[in-house]
Amino acid sequence: MKHVSTLLRILCLTLIGGLLVYSSQTMTTLIVQIVGGMFLFSGMLPLLGYFFPRYSQGATFRPLFPIMGIGSILFGALLLLKPVLFVTALMYLLGFILVMVSINQFLSFFASRNTAPLRWWLFLLPFCLFALGMYVLLSPLESASLPFTLLGAGCIVYGISELFRLLCPSPGCIRLLQSVASHVQGCLYRFPVL
Repeated sequence: MKHVSTLLRILCLTLIGGLLVYSSQTMTTLIVQIVGGMFLFSGMLPLLGYFFPRYSQGATFRPLFPIMGIGSILFGALLLLKPVLFVTALMYLLGFILVMVSINQFLSFFASRNTAPLRWWLFLLPFCLFALGMYVLLSPLESASLPFTLLGAGCIVYGISELFRLLCPSPGCIRLLQSVASHVQGCLYRFPVL
């Protein structure tokens, strides 16, 4: 019975990972729509409280009009109806911020060259930030779906390592697979993702 549950876990992880890798763009818009639905629902609650107030112990005051609720409903409707527009605008904003931060770092390094010697490795981080910002600006939807692609790849690797663990339960094989899995996981966590 233990092997059946392990096989089901392996199958589910591999299928979910494949789905995330195959349709990461769809997952991005789906999550934005889910967040939009949550904003829509949380905006309706203050409106319901405004139109159907509870009077307790003779208090007859009417609450103020819920402007935040209306704003939340409008924002939720925007996220539900136009998720690609929102993701694109957000990625353009993040790409612009990354480019501006890298330019600021370059300028601050050049401004401080009189006080301290500049080494070549100091320019690696600003250059990587600039390259990442340009990648986000040039392909905003692909860069937004990149985390889901990495998550799917991690699920597939985990599913395959579980399959190997199930097929070869020797301690040497398990140590080898654990080291490979920890190396892959460490590489995935170090990858700069927005």
